[in-house]
Order: sequence, then C-alpha cells, then structure tokens
Amino acid sequence: MTMKSIAKILLLALLLSPIGSLKAQSLLKDSVMGVWLISAHYSYQLPLGDMADRFGGNSSLGGMLGFKNGKNWLYGVEGSYLFSNNVKDLGQFENISLGGNVLIRTDGRVETVFLAQRGFTVTGFLGKMIPFKKPNVNSGLVLKLGVGMLWHKIRIIGDREYLPQITKGNEKGYDRLANGLLLAPFIGYQYMSLSRVLNFYAGIEFNLGLTKGRRAWNYDQNAPGDARRTDMLVGFKGGWIITKYVAHTEKYYYY
Repeated sequence: MTMKSIAKILLLALLLSPIGSLKAQSLLKDSVMGVWLISAHYSYQLPLGDMADRFGGNSSLGGMLGFKNGKNWLYGVEGSYLFSNNVKDLGQFENISLGGNVLIRTDGRVETVFLAQRGFTVTGFLGKMIPFKKPNVNSGLVLKLGVGMLWHKIRIIGDREYLPQITKGNEKGYDRLANGLLLAPFIGYQYMSLSRVLNFYAGIEFNLGLTKGRRAWNYDQNAPGDARRTDMLVGFKGGWIITKYVAHTEKYYYY
C-alpha cells in the first residue's frame, strides 16, 4: 500500500468520524437506551435514632454496578465503607483505665487508646429513572430502593502488642459490633452526557438499619450486648459514572 493510499484512508476516516459521533449523540438524545453503569461514590452522613447515641457524622465511600434498561428501570448492587473518628464517649474503659481512655501497658508505660467508627453497607437495588427532555432522555430524576445489610462497630486503636486489654479477643467486649437488615431509599438526579464522558448522579439517601448487637457480653456494662437497635443515617450522595451502552439496532420492515 502506497503512502498516497494510506493518506486517502486516514482522510476518509477523519471525515466519517464526526458523522458517527453525531449519530451516536442523536441516539442518546432521542432514544432511551440500555446502558451498564459502573460508579464510585462518596457520601457524608448524619446519624439518627440509636446511631446518634453512638456516633457523629461519618463519611462513606463505595461503588456500584448496575444496569438501566430501555424502559429506564434501574437495578444492580452497591456497597459502601463507613468511617469516621467521631465516636461519642461511651466510657467503655472507665473501669480499666486511669481515666480518659489511658491504659497501662505490659511494659509499665501508659497509652491513650483512640476510638473510631467503622462499618459497611451492601445492597441490591431497584429503581426508576424519570427522564427530562433536556439534555437528553437518558437523564432525569432517579428513585431507588436498596435492600441489604448494615454492619458497624467501634474500632479501638492502640499498640496491641502491649495492650492485652484490647487484644486476644478482649476487644470484642468493648467494640459494640452490630448488624442487620438495611433499607436504603434514594432520590436524586442522574446526568448522562451526549459525549459519554461526563456522567454523574447526586441526591439524598436515607439508611434505615434494623440491627442487633452481636456481642455476647459487654464487659464495661456487665450485661449482654445483643440489644435490638434502630440505626438511621441520612446523607448527600454523589457519584461518577462510567458507562457501557448496549448496541442500538435499527429495525427495518419490508412490505
């Protein structure tokens, strides 16, 4: 193949590429299309109910794998990791500390242990997107309901090599582990750009956890740690979406 032939092929490709791009943009603007959705999200959440007695506000990072079909129904799975250093003083170590969570180490020195919130959510969701005419019929109001599990506990941070009070299983008597059923409704807006590059969603999510303590005994309370709880979190949630559109096939009818 000569250089002249190669140049002609490249020129033809450059001329045709805008046409293909314009055709794809027209399809996205005027046709409700099936699309795979992969996203990473962040949420800042405020606790309500029993959760508010134990923790303050927390951050949540996670991901989602979902699908929007040709009728704008949404379904998929998502998970989030919950974390913060905003733990309210529950006085777990009052009976074994020198005050202020200061513990005596096995080497004779003293150390202050710190408390942090850790947890996660896992849900399967079903939802509906109500499209707007602008910027395209694949963007609009999103209503979703997730059903799954909420898990949370207090993480005890200290030098475990020298603190047997919080190691060798003893931390289970202080960490307040709880988990249970989670219901997670979401309302927000989803934007799908014609260029397929700028895709995102944002909205308000409410988490209702019907949980139960999972420790047989809380040492500091000298009582079982299996109480039933109503844990709630409400927060603003936003995510960046990577899309993979299902091939759009045109139908022809012959008479």
